[in-house]
Amino acid sequence: MVGRTLDDNQSPPTIQAQQPTTGMIMASSGYTYEISLKLVRARDGSVPTDPASLTFEHVSHDDILGIVERMRNGSGLDSSASAAVAVGTKLLGEVMIRDKKNPLFDPLRAGLHEFITSLKQKTAT
Repeated sequence: MVGRTLDDNQSPPTIQAQQPTTGMIMASSGYTYEISLKLVRARDGSVPTDPASLTFEHVSHDDILGIVERMRNGSGLDSSASAAVAVGTKLLGEVMIRDKKNPLFDPLRAGLHEFITSLKQKTAT
């Protein structure tokens, strides 16, 4: 659960996100990815005996794995940071495209567009 603090002997929960039934692009119009996130080490350095995890599917019009490789080769970031920026940006951008009328994203639109344009120029092959 987001925002919950665990005691030393508590195990984090496993979360399975449900795929939305509306607003999703059908797999035939993009790449379908399974996104997984797993807690492997807590802030205090301890390793959970039953790590929390989150898994969901996401459809993108882009080849995210190809974008990660271009980021790794041209961004100047280390391998993990390149992957995090590429995946995070693509996930956020795709949701913003699908839900373009949601005012939640209004403060991000211009800045994210500018960032992506600059990123594409720096990592073009």
